[in-house]
Amino acid sequence: EALIRTLSGVIDAGVNGGTMEYKKAFLTEVFLKEAGDQLSRIEDLKEALREHIRTAESGLELHKRYCAEHMIPLQNHLENSLPKLKEEFKELFVTEGTIEGIGDLKSEGSPQKCQDGNSPNQ
Repeated sequence: EALIRTLSGVIDAGVNGGTMEYKKAFLTEVFLKEAGDQLSRIEDLKEALREHIRTAESGLELHKRYCAEHMIPLQNHLENSLPKLKEEFKELFVTEGTIEGIGDLKSEGSPQKCQDGNSPNQ
């Protein structure tokens, strides 16, 4: 349950704004124009955010394989919320017109149900 709670805080933060607060504070046009010698730190932040989103996506896939039945609704909610988070940060993954490293930005139908118990999804 700790994994899904952590993922929930990353993917769909209801308290303190989560990852979006970094975007609002440091990735606005105004801030970037005024950043001056801080631009290398902004690039470090962008890389950290890319890794943050990739890790959340991997963690959600892992949880999907092992989650208990009572966690299925939260798993499904986060699977529906992840594409929204990716969409908010898609500019971090655009390289020469393509989107790299975060899978599909759109949800592919309804989320699959978690496997019950400890056996992996085969």
